[in-house]
Amino acid sequence: FISGTDGITRWGLSASAISEGRFETILLHMFAHGGAMHLAMNMTVLAGIGPTLTSRLGRHPMNWLRFLLLFFLSGLVGAALYLALHPMGTAPMVGASGALYGLVGLMIRTSTDGGPVLAVKSKRIQRITWDLVKQNAFLFVLLALMAWTSGSAAGLAWEAHLGGFLFGLILGPRLLPRPEVTVPNGELLSDTAMPC
Repeated sequence: FISGTDGITRWGLSASAISEGRFETILLHMFAHGGAMHLAMNMTVLAGIGPTLTSRLGRHPMNWLRFLLLFFLSGLVGAALYLALHPMGTAPMVGASGALYGLVGLMIRTSTDGGPVLAVKSKRIQRITWDLVKQNAFLFVLLALMAWTSGSAAGLAWEAHLGGFLFGLILGPRLLPRPEVTVPNGELLSDTAMPC
């Protein structure tokens, strides 16, 4: 994690950082966190969903490559939505929450028994999505109260959460392995990206 406003400004992503030519913040913001609590929350989520999701992403080592690809792409889409909604913004965004929400988005589309990918319009997906909206609203209010009582300007980049989640939910299934298929010469084919 990083401490102080200098670190957050240096590593954080914002429209002003991009206009200053600090393009490295497009990736760096995912590795910077606003404090030990922020880092601990994200690491807890990663530890909780990482093993389950990697087991659904195929065999080793392809499952880890898919996992990392989903993580980074979700983080980038979350960052893009944040920048799109704050085109003149100066408030820096730090953290891996956009990337983590992309992992969550894909995880809720996959079934625990290896069955087919669940439709976005299914009741289960709608229920879980609504639960995530409520959790983010609670977190937003909690962080706003903490910022207000401490006099800081910290907030929640809900835009990154939403962008990452939508990427994982809608496009994440393209990273799932295809079911194993035997070809005429008897070889098993799997671990290739599944077309959706």
